[in-house]
Amino acid sequence: MFIGSCPLTGYVSLGLLLLFLLLVAGALLFYHSHGKEESDMRISSSEILEKRLARGEVTENDYKRIKEMIEARQHGR
Repeated sequence: MFIGSCPLTGYVSLGLLLLFLLLVAGALLFYHSHGKEESDMRISSSEILEKRLARGEVTENDYKRIKEMIEARQHGR
């Protein structure tokens, strides 16, 4: 008897559906941006070493020596 008698009933349902979809989209965006594994976000030691060489923090000899140590450690795993 009262079902469908209010003209706003359809708009309220549509509004709740849109609110639910926005909440789901927000949760997915949050999970996607914060749910990455740590290994995806970690910078490799080789990249750090290359940046230090580019900034002049290590010499070429030190770079070569450290690079060999990194490669030996990675192959040893």
